[in-house]
Formats: sequence, C-alpha cells, structure tokens
Amino acid sequence: MMHVCSFLVRVLLGSALTSDGLYVQPSSQDSRARSGDRHNGYGDTLLRTAEGCPSRSIPYNASTCVTDVMDYECWLPLPDVYNYYMAHEDWSRDQKELWKHITKLQEPAACNNQEWHLIKFTVHGFAYNLYNFVFLAARYLDNHAPVLVGNSKYRLTDTKCGRGYLCTLSPLTQCRIENIDPALVKVTGENPGASDLSTICSPGGKYDVELGGCKCDEGYFPCTEGCSQSPDNEDKVLWQEWYTAHPLNYMRSRDYYYRAPGEANWQSNPDSAANDTLDDSWAEKRSLTWWHAQHLWYFHKDSPETKEMNDWLATKHMSPSCVAVHVRHNDACEADDNPWKRCFKFEDYSTQLDVMDRLYGPFEHVYLATDDHAVIEDAQQSRWSSRLIRQGYDRAKYRGNVDNSDIFENDSATRAIKRDTFAMSKCKAFIGTMSSSIAWVTYELMMARHGHYVPFIPLQGAFNDKIIGGRSFRP
Repeated sequence: MMHVCSFLVRVLLGSALTSDGLYVQPSSQDSRARSGDRHNGYGDTLLRTAEGCPSRSIPYNASTCVTDVMDYECWLPLPDVYNYYMAHEDWSRDQKELWKHITKLQEPAACNNQEWHLIKFTVHGFAYNLYNFVFLAARYLDNHAPVLVGNSKYRLTDTKCGRGYLCTLSPLTQCRIENIDPALVKVTGENPGASDLSTICSPGGKYDVELGGCKCDEGYFPCTEGCSQSPDNEDKVLWQEWYTAHPLNYMRSRDYYYRAPGEANWQSNPDSAANDTLDDSWAEKRSLTWWHAQHLWYFHKDSPETKEMNDWLATKHMSPSCVAVHVRHNDACEADDNPWKRCFKFEDYSTQLDVMDRLYGPFEHVYLATDDHAVIEDAQQSRWSSRLIRQGYDRAKYRGNVDNSDIFENDSATRAIKRDTFAMSKCKAFIGTMSSSIAWVTYELMMARHGHYVPFIPLQGAFNDKIIGGRSFRP
C-alpha cells in the first residue's frame, strides 16, 4: 500500500506492517491507539478537517480533503469522522439532477424527434463490459446525445432483454431501434467521421435492423464501417466462406457482433460526441468515480434481474452488517499481458479484515467472492470461518483466459458473477484488488447504493493508477 495508508493504519490501530504494507496484528503492549482514541490529538484534528472540507470533497487525513477516493490505495477514516461524514454528506440532490438529465434524453416524448447514437459492448469479460459500456453511454449523455443498442447478438446476452443487451442492466430506453428513422441513428466507428444507419452499409449493402448489421451484396462483406470488398482480419477466409454460404445465419451469430456497426470505445474516434468533456459534467463537479457510479446505478437499479437477485440473497440470510472480500486468482495470476498483477493468499486478506473489523465492526458476516476453490478452503480454516457467506459452485470453469471463453455462452457462468457483485454491493466495506474489474463495479455499486463512499482496502494499487483504470478511463 502507499505510504499514507500505512500511516493511517499505524495511527488508527497502533499496527505493525510488513514491507509491502500489509497489516499485522499488534501485540498487546503496542495496541494503545484504538479506533475510539484521540491519539496525539490526531482524531480531533481530522474531525475538524471533516467539518472544514469544501462541498463535494471528503476528509482523507488530518490535513487533506479529496474529491476522488480512487486516487488513493485505501480510504480508512477514523470511525467518528466516518460517522460525521455519513451524517452530513448528501448526494441525493446531485443524483436526482443527473438522473433527470439522463431520463430526459433517454425517454423522449417521441422517439423520432431526436438523433440517437448506436453503442455496443466490447470483447472483454462480463464486469469490464458493464463498466466500459456505462462509461461510454455516460460520455455521450454528458454531451446531450442519447444512446441505444442494435439487435446484433452480444455473446453474453440471454436475449431476454434484447439480442444486444443484458437483463443485468435497467432498460436503456423504451424507444426501439426498429421504430426510429435510420437517418436519426448516428454511428461513429473507428474511422474518422460519422455516419447513420441509412448510409453506413452503402455502397454494397443495406442495414438490416432486425439482425442489427449490414446485409451486404454478393462480393461484399460486413465490417464495423459497413460493407467491404476486402476483409482485413486474419481469419477472413473462414468467416468469409461462412458469410457467403449462409449470410443470415452468420448475422444471427455472436461472431458477427464485433463486425456490426456501433461504437464500443469512447476513444475510438475524435469525431465522437463521447470524446468531449464538458465543464458542467458531474465528472468535473464531483469526481469521475462519483459520476460513473451514479450512471452505473441508474442503469442498474431497475434491472429485470433485481427481484431474482434479492430472492437468492434472502436464502443466504446475510446481515446488512457485512464486509465484502473479493479474491481474484486464476488467469489474473498468469497474466502475461499484465505482469504487474499480483495474486494474494487469503491470509493477506484476513489481516486486512482485522483492520476493517476493528475500525468499523464488528461485522456479523464476511461475504467472500472468489474464482479459486483453494481460497474457499483457506477461508474455512481461518478465524473468519464462522462469519463466511459465499456461493457454492464449480470454480474450475474460471481457469484459463475467461474473457473469450465459450463458458459464457450460457447464463449460469455469468449468473455466479452477477450474484457475487450484487451481494457484495450490499455490504458496508470492501477489500479486494483494483486490478479486477469486478472490484470496480462492486465498489461503485456499494457507494451509489449507500449514498456515500465506503471504507475500502485494495491489496494492490489505486484504481486511478495509470497501469489500472487510469490507462483506459481517465481522459
């Protein structure tokens, strides 16, 4: 952990730390500074800092107010300061203003009286896709540009909420692309400039709204920018033959999705409305984390899956007094493309649980989400075993590179991820690694659901670090 987190833990708990910043249980003679103490006046000073922090910022230490907690590797305020912050911070007015803006754009009185922008998911895993999709939609909405999805089949969909969408999210809009003038649906691809659905497939084809892509003439082949005579990807022979023999079957497949028109990356085109950051954006007036979390919650709170998730969680009998622990292993431990990633043993998480429990607990339950059965076994042998709540499922299927694994072609694999995220978002503190996109989504849902930032300890890196979220989501 960074120095300031180590310092806070020492002050708050009188703790000793290992060389990499992990908390170690102090001996009895070294445990004079407890969470309720005023150790050297530090607590009084920090409380005064909390009272003096300007609007839209929060206290971090005895002299610092911050606007984005994701700039830091932990947020562990003294309990009395945290209680003060929860009692005085009110996000409701700003949240309502933001949601009113979104609703006005996404739910117009007449769907054919405004321009729309076509967006879609990426090739990545489930949680990253949620985060990226909401980020892209929010950038458009900031620029007063409503968004919708097409009918090309996204690989993680169960099709119940549309071929190109997920029931995990609230309906994007009640307007259907089939009922909108194609000329009003703008498409920004990777090439400079922008087009619309009335022209994007020409010459060489026509947009098929039912299948969500370009139905190309003989000799032409579908791509993100329309119909092309020269496919440019390495497997062009295979999919070209498939398309030539069965064009409609190919367009109904998930393989076609990534060649269907639509924007998946907010940085893909300088002409995209999503490329602009406005001064009146809540990303500027609050913080980028707050801004994204409120959009994520808006597109999550009325999900068709909410009742099912609540019914499932009720069977776990989990107390609202819980701390969420997410342990990401398997392919993250062998990530050749991200060699900086580290995997930690449950023992490392257990020492951080000591910190959380002594500062903000005692917590009645620990919700443990992990893709590694060995972590479950270690946790069951730990001092936290009596408080553990978890899912029971075969974690072996998450071995290897899961981003493009065929296991996600059925709903059961993603359901386990959705349940973990949903359950963790109900808890009051978080421990994990910010190198995992599940951690991003979980923490933002936690803060949006509770209406304030919640304490967190990532074992490796702050989200806004350039090697983590900063490389893709920080302008």
